[in-house]
Amino acid sequence: MDGELGSAYLIREWGYPKIGVVLADTPSAGEDVIMLDYRLCGTSGEPSVVFVEHDRRIIQLASSFAKFWEQLRHC
Repeated sequence: MDGELGSAYLIREWGYPKIGVVLADTPSAGEDVIMLDYRLCGTSGEPSVVFVEHDRRIIQLASSFAKFWEQLRHC
């Protein structure tokens, strides 16, 4: 999610928390997104992966991207 309509744009335009990078939106037809969360690790560490709900509640999905990737299943 890069370029004119990338992560920084989505954070600014939709008011997502400034915690990292938007990876993807969801098929919920709402404002839910999946983000890399750098709050605990800073810019040099490994971010966790979080789900940001339409009300901006943050739910941790995995402690790292590798762990998130391992949890993915084919529908």
